[in-house]
Amino acid sequence: MPKSGIEGKARQTGYIAKLLHKKSISKEFGQALKYIKSNTEKLKLEEKAMVRNLYHEYERDIKIPTKLVTEIVEVSSRSQKVWEEAKRSSDFDKFEPYLTKLVKLKREVCEKVGYDDSPYDVLLDSYEPYMKEKTLDKIFSSLRDDTIKVLGKIEGSKVKEKIGKIKIPSIPIDVQKELNKAVVADLGYDFSSGRIDEAEHPFTTWITTGDIRFTTHYYEENFIQALTSSIHECGHSMYEQNHDKKLAFTGLDEGISLGIHESQSRTWENQIARSMAFCKYFIKKARKIYDKGFRKISADDLFLILNEVKPGMIRIRVDEVTYNLHVVLRFELEKKLIKGNIKPKDVNEIWIEKMKEYLGVKPKNDGEGVLQDVHWSSGLLGYFPTYSLGNLYAAQFCSKMEEDIQDIDSKVEIGNFKPILKWLTDKIYRFGHIYTADELCKKVTGKKLDSKYFVKYLNKKYGKIYKFL
Repeated sequence: MPKSGIEGKARQTGYIAKLLHKKSISKEFGQALKYIKSNTEKLKLEEKAMVRNLYHEYERDIKIPTKLVTEIVEVSSRSQKVWEEAKRSSDFDKFEPYLTKLVKLKREVCEKVGYDDSPYDVLLDSYEPYMKEKTLDKIFSSLRDDTIKVLGKIEGSKVKEKIGKIKIPSIPIDVQKELNKAVVADLGYDFSSGRIDEAEHPFTTWITTGDIRFTTHYYEENFIQALTSSIHECGHSMYEQNHDKKLAFTGLDEGISLGIHESQSRTWENQIARSMAFCKYFIKKARKIYDKGFRKISADDLFLILNEVKPGMIRIRVDEVTYNLHVVLRFELEKKLIKGNIKPKDVNEIWIEKMKEYLGVKPKNDGEGVLQDVHWSSGLLGYFPTYSLGNLYAAQFCSKMEEDIQDIDSKVEIGNFKPILKWLTDKIYRFGHIYTADELCKKVTGKKLDSKYFVKYLNKKYGKIYKFL
């Protein structure tokens, strides 16, 4: 967008947000919703879920002034362009006034909506309904400490030297496109209900029922980035493609929360596609399509590359062991910002200190440090925790799946992903947003969310790879 168009866009999106908010809190809608909520005895399970979800949103939205909603959208729209410029010049000071303004506005939202324990609960609820800061504090503190222990065991391993010597072959982009399409088709992505396109940053988008698309980005010198991104987005897409068809246009034909949604992308990208069984399947598949390039890399090599653990600066490029430490850092900063325990101008300095403490690395500049993510400039405070929640839900769900499906690895190795997709559809996908995240987790696994499943997964998998078991 031309620089001069930013203000116009900010005012347009602000106006649309105002119209939507007015409709969502209208007197007629509120009266109808309250009447139905007080007469739910004869409603079906799906209908009760519709009422629960709508009322939960209405109860929050009615407390927020339309003027405040409009202002947040407008400021966020302007803020994103400033963030881009600040990141490009690696200058946090350029962005800090906008972060200060957005934090102030978000704190206003928290005060208007109200809370029992922490204002941060209000922001969390927008992305992970019913989740509380005190719950995350308990889960994330345990996850952080256990992850640092695993990382410490890996740091002394000699296997790291071997991985560093493996070369990733250059693969033509047209070959990658053909291969990625073949792989996601094998996983179960339905091309009659979607398509793959290219974008600078991979994402999944829901156009309508029966049209779930995703994008990826290709690098000729590193085919693995496009492969893992495609599988990740495919996981999001298959979740949406496999909701029960009777939920179409009910408001229940969507994911429960961002954490549950992320669990499905992480299930396919990490739990399935970073396994040795998948590597064996993939190399056979790849050699049939382009033997010339993939003859130079073995399944063992691919497995080690996919599971290399190396603390880095950029959240979206790090391994699954250190990834959650990046999220915990952001969570800790966000909650302190919203509660007024730290000021936006102090964030950069604290960021650098925490990176050194948790990961033993220091950003070279603001661009690869505090300015690397777009989220805060978009007003998405409270969003980051959902990424780690996705990892935790995925590990807990897959622990149960491994109990229910006999010898998953042998099926994956020959490219038979149907039992996995069927299990996920039967247990998770088909229900859409009928249950809350907590209800679904208990329904599938019999227990509340617990980080121990993920930590056990890390120790088992990486203990074998880095030989510290």
